[in-house]
Amino acid sequence: MLKNPKKEFSGRPYLISPTVEGIAFGLFSLAAMGVAIYFIYVRAVEALRAEIKEGLLRNVCAAATTIDGDLHKKFVSKESKDDPEYIAFQSKLEAVRQASKHVRYLYTNITKGGKVYFIANPSPQNDNDGDGKPDEAPQLMDPYLDAGDALLTALKEQCPCVDKEPYTDVWGTFYSAYAPFYDSKGHFVGTLGMDLELVSFKDRLNPIVIATRRAFLTAIVLAVLSGTVVWFYRRFSIQLISSRLRMEVERDETRRVSVAAHTVSGQWLDAVSRFINAKVGSLPDSATTGQFAAFGKELGEYAQARVRKTVEGGANFDVIAVSREAVPSSMKFTAGPSVPKLALGRGDLLATVIGIFSSNTFLAEKMGPVSGMELRLADESIDAIELEVVVDYSTRDIREDALAGFFAPFSLGSDGELDVRSLGVGKAVETLKAMGGEFHVSLSGDGMPRLSVRIPFSKFKED
Repeated sequence: MLKNPKKEFSGRPYLISPTVEGIAFGLFSLAAMGVAIYFIYVRAVEALRAEIKEGLLRNVCAAATTIDGDLHKKFVSKESKDDPEYIAFQSKLEAVRQASKHVRYLYTNITKGGKVYFIANPSPQNDNDGDGKPDEAPQLMDPYLDAGDALLTALKEQCPCVDKEPYTDVWGTFYSAYAPFYDSKGHFVGTLGMDLELVSFKDRLNPIVIATRRAFLTAIVLAVLSGTVVWFYRRFSIQLISSRLRMEVERDETRRVSVAAHTVSGQWLDAVSRFINAKVGSLPDSATTGQFAAFGKELGEYAQARVRKTVEGGANFDVIAVSREAVPSSMKFTAGPSVPKLALGRGDLLATVIGIFSSNTFLAEKMGPVSGMELRLADESIDAIELEVVVDYSTRDIREDALAGFFAPFSLGSDGELDVRSLGVGKAVETLKAMGGEFHVSLSGDGMPRLSVRIPFSKFKED
């Protein structure tokens, strides 16, 4: 257990808090979607303006073809405003305006002496001066003092023209388009003007504005959701990593305590062994005294192996030769073709482990005599190897779940009492752990016990 987990673990896996990450991601998403929506809106407005101007230009060009240029040339003085022909011309022009959707004003203009004049303007007027009455329409031969660039271009170049941007004059703000009309001989007479009031443009723009607002509200919702998802994911990740790190700290602490307890128990057993050996020396020789002496010796060797934490030092040694010498000469021993000749490490400890596992009488009694041993190369890296020693025993009538108990120290013999020989097995197991190795015991395919021991070594170094 940790003495103080909070004190032991105080690091954070992330420098930025999940809340800040969530807000930042949400704002970034909102900004990205907002920019995209803005550009879509701008392009939609530009497309609508282009469509309106093109439609307005087509309408005015079509309407200009209905103008009688020969008749129009007769209206050159203010006195003609009451002529039946002029009144009929005005009525016809108003009928054309009413037939054109969204057109507020329809009028004709000419140039005379470098000035622009109105000729016909039958359209109902707005109340721009706010007196509650419609303003007076421009009269026949009234000068157009603030004529726009599009009108001047159309009159000068005798070609259709439309305002690039809304134009404001005394009658309001409009998109205006102009088209020339001619007499029967094809001579230029004047221009027909057609005004689309800006209010009409805004009405047609309104659906785009509404769609843009809805898109932006949707973007806000998506940004909030995305930020929340990032916040939740980061928060969960931090909790998961923090939990894992805390578990690692606790595991390391548990391992440290376990190693310390293991060492202390080994030291205690060593002290007991020394005490037994000291007392045995003062007792008269007997069978019991011999048993105590053997127990003290085995206990001391096991205690020393238990106290050993790691194995240090070592030299180059002949792997196959050391292994072969550690087993009885009568035992079948084979080495795989990939086993290296030399390795760097404690060859004496390898011999100790192999010797005990192959010839310990306690194991032979429990699992049967060893029928064979094989040395293999289990793994290899740039600077290290891992040897595997496979020991086959010859007893069949044994349960697999009972095998691991034979490798525990202080095991009981067949008489139900402590079997001193099990301390030798415990010594081999503790030595194997100190070398960084491991073992696994199971039943082979033919139902006989099989021990697999893996031990790491460094590759040999040349002198």
